[in-house]
Amino acid sequence: MPKISLDKFKWAAEHAFWVFLILVFLALLLGGYMFYKYYILAKRVEPEIKEASLQFKEDLYQTILSEWQEREIRFREAETKEYPDPF
Repeated sequence: MPKISLDKFKWAAEHAFWVFLILVFLALLLGGYMFYKYYILAKRVEPEIKEASLQFKEDLYQTILSEWQEREIRFREAETKEYPDPF
């Protein structure tokens, strides 16, 4: 079984303050990059305007509405049905 070298961890433990500062600096760089990419650049880009407008499909709406009404009727029928006591 190969021996695991912990010399790098030992160095990091001896220089904990500097390791902490380096990690904080890297986190700030990453955060700054993300902020710039998703906030600053997003404000500069013009949104695309699509020419086609939304179309309301009346026949599809009526189909869905009739299905919901049938389900509501079945639900109301099941609500009023009385089941015999099994005990």
